[in-house]
Amino acid sequence: MWGDLRIAARNAARRPGFTMLVTLTIALGIGVNSAVFALVDAVLIRPLPYRDPSRLVHVWQTLPQQNVFEVEATPFDFTAWQALRSLSSLAMINYGSYTLTGGGGDPERVAGARMTASLLPLLGIGPATGRPFLSEEDRDDAAATVILSDGLWRRRFGAVASILGQSIEVDGEPRIVVGVMPRGARLPGMRVDDNELWLPMRMSSAEAVNEISHNYTMVGRLADGVTMTAAAAEHDAFAARMAAERPSHVRIGARLVSVEERSVRSVRPALLVAAAGVALLLVVAAANASTLLIARAANRSQELAIRAALGATRGRLLALSMAECLLFSGMGAAVGLILGRFALRAILLLFAGSLPAALAIAIDARVMMLTAAVAIGIGIVAGVVATYRPRDLGVAAMGGSARATASRASGRTRQALVAAQISLAVVLLSAAGLMLHSIAKLSRVDPASRRTTC
Repeated sequence: MWGDLRIAARNAARRPGFTMLVTLTIALGIGVNSAVFALVDAVLIRPLPYRDPSRLVHVWQTLPQQNVFEVEATPFDFTAWQALRSLSSLAMINYGSYTLTGGGGDPERVAGARMTASLLPLLGIGPATGRPFLSEEDRDDAAATVILSDGLWRRRFGAVASILGQSIEVDGEPRIVVGVMPRGARLPGMRVDDNELWLPMRMSSAEAVNEISHNYTMVGRLADGVTMTAAAAEHDAFAARMAAERPSHVRIGARLVSVEERSVRSVRPALLVAAAGVALLLVVAAANASTLLIARAANRSQELAIRAALGATRGRLLALSMAECLLFSGMGAAVGLILGRFALRAILLLFAGSLPAALAIAIDARVMMLTAAVAIGIGIVAGVVATYRPRDLGVAAMGGSARATASRASGRTRQALVAAQISLAVVLLSAAGLMLHSIAKLSRVDPASRRTTC
């Protein structure tokens, strides 16, 4: 194989134009596929960056009569739900935006969230520097503290280690910085760079018993041995009991949703459609490359006939063609990875508003391994297709009749490939047209007119 690759490299160097054409054809298909796979891998395949994320759930309230099934809960519900056994721990989050002063910069409006001290242990994350929140900091009589995101710490405070213990003002209130979160740390449901200030709950006694303000997101962890179905049944029964006992909870139910499911729910259909589209594009690129290689092989029929006359078997000719195709696909994969980095940037801009979190989306080793496997597959398939010849290839193949026979066989193969390419192109264009039509219709919908409040 090494000797065949050397021969293939010399042949490719003698025809730089053809080599560049085949390489770019394969690279375009592989490049877009590597970019989309990097996004699909990070969002849909890899687990969320929490401890045992499959056990994490959102606990929502529901208004079935209004057809609303995800309503934030109240502080009163947080206290009441803690008595249930199906969840080993429960935390409460109140998202918001805050005015930050300090650090030598101008006042800045940043996104943040108040949270109970149980949240970070529940998620299995914690500050990279400093300490997490203490349980007593859930009360309003505790010292005012804050944890910074890694991005905010670097951007506004110059990543200085002495930030711990310093005082900054959040909404005009001095707060002591007690920690800095690691890079990429995020809260469930937050999009890219949405959470820069991590604040303790510091809830007053009056707020703790509030059963009217539905402004708090609940995150829980299923107890050991408890299934989602069992936990949902317990919460349903508890919600029915509360509806019968408290006027504020009449016709209010409960619903548990997996944190993993909800984090990708809005973006999964678009990613799956994109993955299917680029897979078809890869097939078209492979067919184009095979067509070019078949055309070249037809022009080399005399060379192949001479090799056959000198004793080369069909397996030997196949190995030589395979080495050449693998060389082209390997070069296409290398160029495709470079193109994939640029394609990934464009795709991230397209999905920026829908991505669930600050995920590590990049052309990494996993993507490279998949790209290598795809390149090898393309090389093998193209090599088999391009080497197909009638079985009577032999000494007589040096004559014109054999060349004509080979040419007719190559022509039929090329026609079949062209027909397949046209069919796939029609499918891709139709799907793209339908998607653009749907996007245009969605852009004319006023979200406010579809919003249900309570």
